[in-house]
Amino acid sequence: MRSIALISAFAAMAAMTPAAMAAETATVGVFAPFSGDYATYGEGYDRGITIWKEMYGDLKAGDKTVEIKNIDDACDVNTGLAAYRRESGNLLAAIGPGCSGVVRALSPLAATDKLPLLFLGHGAGLTMMGVKDGYAFRMTQPDDFIQKIFAKFILEKWKSEGKTKIATIHDTSDAYANSGELIKQAVTDAGMEFVADEKFDLGNKDFTAQLLSVKKSGAQAAIIATYEADEGRLLQQLADLSLDLTVAGSGDTPYLALVDKDMVGGNQKSLENVYYYSDFVPGEKATEVAKFNDAFQKKYGIVPLDVDYEGWLAMSILNTALKAPGATEGGEKLRAALQSAKVDLGGRDVTFLENGDQSTLLTYIGQIKNGSPTLVDLVQSPRKDFPLAKK
Repeated sequence: MRSIALISAFAAMAAMTPAAMAAETATVGVFAPFSGDYATYGEGYDRGITIWKEMYGDLKAGDKTVEIKNIDDACDVNTGLAAYRRESGNLLAAIGPGCSGVVRALSPLAATDKLPLLFLGHGAGLTMMGVKDGYAFRMTQPDDFIQKIFAKFILEKWKSEGKTKIATIHDTSDAYANSGELIKQAVTDAGMEFVADEKFDLGNKDFTAQLLSVKKSGAQAAIIATYEADEGRLLQQLADLSLDLTVAGSGDTPYLALVDKDMVGGNQKSLENVYYYSDFVPGEKATEVAKFNDAFQKKYGIVPLDVDYEGWLAMSILNTALKAPGATEGGEKLRAALQSAKVDLGGRDVTFLENGDQSTLLTYIGQIKNGSPTLVDLVQSPRKDFPLAKK
């Protein structure tokens, strides 16, 4: 009898069509760079998602288990567009993209397809003209806004140390194109002297011209705003030129200290005591975030980065939204569920404005101490102080 039963079961499975088997699962795609200079981002989202599943189990869409599929966009617009066109038809939602240029390219397509994006890009312009009831929801914070808050902090510190001549060095990407103007205004407001605004295209390999121009300007300190690979090369060349320049970093600075040490050529001293701003630095007291931090350190042996946290946060938000009536159908109903979702992290809630930004603007200020990120301050700002652009 057992043999007959097993034969019947195998026959039933064999008779299932691929579509019928697929109906048992739903798929969420993670659009991110999993190769190239910026693979750290994709690896981080994957680590964060892994920790979420270890903490809470598989993500569910009703009776379906949600498969998480990594999709490499290489932090490149054309690669991202090709990947989206290839994969989007089979997705319930997407986590990512992680690079602002790719977010900008994919967002209109996702809105047309009614595919919610829990995106990870930092460019403030991605949502400044935010569409009400749109399909893009930000897991990060708008970089222009938190850069202003960080600039106020670091300029007050430098001024107290007698450093009054300030420069910026930043790339021209969607995330950091406005850094020079933002910091120039902050420097002026602080009664200090803005002496140089040096720009470069993402992927630059030689920063000699920018660094010598900053030296010629007489700058005593500079804020560097760019992605990790470019920041690593810049800091390495700064050390090679033996320039006497105090620097502050941006969101990718801790990656160079923890997971991509080779990008500064082993010159870890260039990172020690450097201040930076981020979407996340370990140390806040929200209980679920503290549990995430503990689980992450236990598994990976390092503190989590913002990319790890953002992958974990995206899963937390999706998990809440998918419990709303009809959300498992995807499309408009899932979009509406995300728009109205309230995720309790144990002392801090995450909700969304109508344009898809988080309702509370969070600026984590960190410092590299003994080779590891440490939390200096968490500034929670009323979003009314940073209004959306008007159409």
